[in-house]
Amino acid sequence: MKLPLAVLTDGLCASACDHFTGAVKHHKLGPVIGTRTSGMVSGAAYPYVLDDGSTLRLPTHYGLGPNREIVNGIGVPPDHVVPRTAADLSTGRDPTMTKALALVGRAS
Repeated sequence: MKLPLAVLTDGLCASACDHFTGAVKHHKLGPVIGTRTSGMVSGAAYPYVLDDGSTLRLPTHYGLGPNREIVNGIGVPPDHVVPRTAADLSTGRDPTMTKALALVGRAS
């Protein structure tokens, strides 16, 4: 049984979430709805010891999307931009979910 897929995302979507969202979008498995992902797919950070003995951790890699586009610092853009407002939060509305349900044919 094939069920419809919609991916809801925002700026808190990082690391593997960036990759997953990019793959769903690239392979056209379903619409991506919300706001751009965080663009933080650099992987583990490598520790550099500084002269004063403290440590600075910096990533040694960066993430690329399916078409080798840079994702780090940019994120994956949604197919349908649906920002969440303060009014949505204060009234309990979720316009991203409403859009997703409409797109997969289950609007209430």
